[in-house]
Amino acid sequence: MIFLPKGSQYLYSVVEKSTIITFKINHIVSLCDNCTFHFIDQYVKKSTDIADNLNNIGISDIKKRIDYFIRGIVSCLLDGINCNSWYETKIKEFFLMLKMYYTTEEIYFFLFKVISDDIIMLEHFNQNSINYQSVKQIADSFYMSPKAFSARFTKIFGTTPMRWLIEQKSKKTLQEITSTKKSFKQIAFELEFLSESQFTNFCKKEIGKNPSQIRMCSSL
Repeated sequence: MIFLPKGSQYLYSVVEKSTIITFKINHIVSLCDNCTFHFIDQYVKKSTDIADNLNNIGISDIKKRIDYFIRGIVSCLLDGINCNSWYETKIKEFFLMLKMYYTTEEIYFFLFKVISDDIIMLEHFNQNSINYQSVKQIADSFYMSPKAFSARFTKIFGTTPMRWLIEQKSKKTLQEITSTKKSFKQIAFELEFLSESQFTNFCKKEIGKNPSQIRMCSSL
């Protein structure tokens, strides 16, 4: 397997008949809750001499389970599957299989070119977004001032931390309304809105419909 960061250019020669399967990853994907990129980064830096493994950066053997996985994808593609949700599910499955069948060191050097402080920061946001109610809370988790944190976040991700928080809350709100039968009062409480009316106003502003309309549309 070869991992190519976006914008990079490489030249490879094919020495025998081959099939190329390309996964285009447009957003960060966590390995799993118990094996984050931050954990991998800290673990390998403490236990491995990076200089001794430079030839392994960005490449990895295809182990038996991954080979079965890839062959299954090829079969589905030949069957005519063409669905973005299916693609995203397979990408998540691929990363989970990396965690299951490869060592921490193998994963680190395979993904070395994208395991940076910025990626680790975004991963932290994705896993903890529901726990944050303000930019200051996020900044404190990185031991930064809100001003310095906001400037770095905006430069890296092209949006402000506050806008990001709102988008994450909108996604969670939409998920709770459309995929559960919870009362709107319960959802508002669990997502830490101050009142059900504040929850309703948030839905109208950020999603464009009130909670009842959102749930009704999802059931059609």
